[in-house]
Amino acid sequence: MNPAPINRSLLWVLVLALLATQVSCGTSLPYRLGEREAIVGTTGEDDWMFHRIIEEPFALGLHFPGYIVALQNTSRADIGLSSSFTDGTETQADFPLQLTLNDQRLNQRNREKIEKFLDKSRRGFVSHVVRYSIDLSRGLGALRPETVYSVYGDLKKEIDDDHTLATSDENYVRGTKALDELKKRLQEDIEKCNATHLFLYAMGWQTDQQEALRNYNSLYGNILEVAASDPNGKLFRPLVIGLTWDSAWLSRVLPSAASYPMKADHADELGSIWGNLILRKVLVPLKEERQEAGRKLGLVLIGHSFGARLLTRSVFSSPVLALTSKDPVDPSQIDLVIGLQGAFSVNRFIDEPNSGNEGAPYSNFACVAKKFVFTWSRYDTANPVAQRLTHAAHIGGSPGYNRTRKFPQIFEQLELDGRGLWIGMSPDCGDNHKISIVDASRVAKHATFRKGGGAHSDIYSRETAQFVWNLVKACTN
Repeated sequence: MNPAPINRSLLWVLVLALLATQVSCGTSLPYRLGEREAIVGTTGEDDWMFHRIIEEPFALGLHFPGYIVALQNTSRADIGLSSSFTDGTETQADFPLQLTLNDQRLNQRNREKIEKFLDKSRRGFVSHVVRYSIDLSRGLGALRPETVYSVYGDLKKEIDDDHTLATSDENYVRGTKALDELKKRLQEDIEKCNATHLFLYAMGWQTDQQEALRNYNSLYGNILEVAASDPNGKLFRPLVIGLTWDSAWLSRVLPSAASYPMKADHADELGSIWGNLILRKVLVPLKEERQEAGRKLGLVLIGHSFGARLLTRSVFSSPVLALTSKDPVDPSQIDLVIGLQGAFSVNRFIDEPNSGNEGAPYSNFACVAKKFVFTWSRYDTANPVAQRLTHAAHIGGSPGYNRTRKFPQIFEQLELDGRGLWIGMSPDCGDNHKISIVDASRVAKHATFRKGGGAHSDIYSRETAQFVWNLVKACTN
């Protein structure tokens, strides 16, 4: 009797099952950082994609001297915080990072908004700081990564022998000490290279650490190229501090868009605490020390999308830090704040009835920085659903632009040509009583790879760099 013919469909099922078994067997192996991630409380792909440079420092990094400060988040208990903000751990006088919402500069709606995102079940902390510097020891010049601080410890050591790997409940407080070390290293670098500027960058929603590094290299590399072609750029010697933050999460059930409101609050949270602390305890003091020594050091903040949200919240949150709330805040401390297609409501600047539910936390803008400049594009179509649901007129799109035109006492309207140069009037850097709203539609007009929102992410170009460089020249002397 002849054997029955093999059913081809059944054969393919068996082959695919075998392949699936092989894949399953492969993923059963431990990850290199698995044990350390478990100790810290950052397990899973959502967290791993925001500390990749710890595992692959030479594969990922900056193309120029500077620093990456990585902010991650995990459960409150895993970083040593009580179950909620209202429980009072962070408001205790002896807590190393004491917060307060009692400052009179915070109105009721603003306090309520801040308390809402500080009360989340997961909170942010500094997970690692990596320095990139020129290394000539091997004969050829190369950029060398150096881990200044890491909650994941020293990967060259066994876990039992690694005293730099702290228990997770210490990691919130340890972040403040990491910023002390960041200041010390920056101080050394400023003197060594006679730096002229400090740049603080932040990227937006759905930007993992690898993409953020790529974006910084593109943004800043273009600025260096433009500056090099300008006689005024010959003495331009900047240092860059780039923030990476857990701006994305992966779900097998929900679309990524579902994370939007959560990540919006998270950007505000990180800005109000860690971005705020970096400004007030690291960058502003370094700028003032340099000035006291008779030398200038420009301080420039550049954020894209939610990165603009994070950095602007940083600028306006000095009253939230009890450790710095009594320090004088003067607009001369921050030379320039640039928001590229910002993802937050213009109502934050408008202290009038029916101007949103956040209490206009940015209405005192003339008191905290010398100049605010924001781009928008008619081709930016990011997050129309969020705009419809919350009525937030995002400053980077047409709704924000239309809203700003109703308040000429607060906002001035400017325009760029296709080369990133001014059409007509340019910002007056000596006048910080008006916010510059810049129509960049001739520059930001293309879709970008695997990014939605029309031209929302079309900022990594020489034309954008030209615009930024012209602002840096004009507003930082």
